[in-house]
This record gives sequence, structure tokens and C-alpha cells, in this order.
Amino acid sequence: MASRIAHRGPDDTGVWSDVDAGIALAHRRLAIVDLSAAGHQPMLSASGRWVLVYNGEVYNHLELRKQLESTGAAPNWRGHSDTESLLACIEAWGVDETLKRSVGMFALALWDGRERALWLARDRIGRPYSIYQGIHKLPPGTWMKLGAGQRDVQPVRYWSLAEVAERGAANPFTGSDVEALDALERVMGNAVRGQMMADVPLGAMLSGGIDSTLVTALMQARSSRPVRTFTIGFHEKEYDEAGYAHAIAAHLGTETRNCS
Repeated sequence: MASRIAHRGPDDTGVWSDVDAGIALAHRRLAIVDLSAAGHQPMLSASGRWVLVYNGEVYNHLELRKQLESTGAAPNWRGHSDTESLLACIEAWGVDETLKRSVGMFALALWDGRERALWLARDRIGRPYSIYQGIHKLPPGTWMKLGAGQRDVQPVRYWSLAEVAERGAANPFTGSDVEALDALERVMGNAVRGQMMADVPLGAMLSGGIDSTLVTALMQARSSRPVRTFTIGFHEKEYDEAGYAHAIAAHLGTETRNCS
């Protein structure tokens, strides 16, 4: 199964299994943070209780490490991968609390060797649909725990978009337009900065539209070198936005590449 997705994870591969428990975890790695062997998966926790395979990125994992260190709950770190950070947080706080504190995009499978249970979890936003009949995705913002012999298990929600929207509607922003713009730029800037965490080169798809222009501008403002931007051009003028993208790139001073 892992070999079939080698193109999605060309940098490393690993398999862990517990024959007695009837469980096997496989992983193909696309290395983004901590390119060394210290980021290898499946990864065991410091105590050996937990085994994790995980795809994605936890943008605030260094902040989570500091929280662990401030309370004396941090292990002797083997590397600086967010995978290791997740495992340490799970050992200290449990799965549900770790998910609530984690900011990022991810899907994970976690084996608890002590309780002999498999945890599945995914990040907060996304669509719970599958292209295969009879196969369902775990809904966003939920986790599921599968014990031996269990079949009818329901997902548990740790975050709800509807609840966040309701709280926002009940407590609307009361500042001025200028204060609102400053607050928005601060929130978006923090989000972009978190997603720029990488030990490999980063780039941005720049169409010249509002969304990609805003993200690229925030990236460039937080980068010490020109951001690499990529644009897809079309021969049909009614679909081609390359001209707009090049104008934005010139204004921001990014390094541009055109893909026609």
C-alpha cells in the first residue's frame, strides 16, 4: 500500500507492525520540517506507548514544545519535527487536548500500545466525502478511537466551525474600520508566517487575483529574500491571468516563474 503512494512521499518510507495486535502502520514521507532521520515515521513516543503516522503540518508545534518545557513535561528531544512534538504533547495532555491546541492541516493514525486501541484524527476544515462507495472519510474536526473488536464507533468532535461562527456572531467586532484592518492583517500575517515554517524552499501560486496576491504580499513582507512565485498561463486570453500576476510580482519584488 505504501509503495503505491511513493510519488506522494519520495523522501523516506517506514513500516511498523504488532503481529499479536493485528496492526500495521506504513508511511511515505515528503520531508518539509526536520529532513534528518529524526523525522522518520512511523515514530514511537519517548515512553514507547504511542506509535504515530501523520501527514500534514502543525504550524504551532514549536509553541507547543515551549509549553511542554515550561511545565517539565518535555522529553529529551531527538530532533525538531512536528511529528515528535505531537507525540510528546499526546503523552503529556492526551489526544483530545493535543488536537484542540494544534494549529495546522493534518490527518493521523495513532496506535496506543497500552490500551491496544487505534486513534484516527484530522484537522478542522475539509470535506468528509470519498470517491469510493462504502468508504467514508473522518469528518473534519473529529477523532475516532477503535478498540479491539469494536465496529460501530462514532467520531467525537473536538472543534466545530458552526460553534465558532455562532460565537463570532454573538460577539461582533466593535472597533473602527482601521482597527478592523489592523486586526485582520495581524491574524492573516500570523497564519501565513506559520505556514512558511519549512526546511525546504517555499513558493506561492500567484494568479494575480485578490487571494493569491494578498497571501504572496504577506509572505514577501515576512521573508528576507524574494519569494518564489509561480503562474500558470493560458493561450486563451479570456482565461489568462499571467499579465496580472507578472505585474503583482514586479510590484512585490518576487522571483517569478511562468508555466504555460
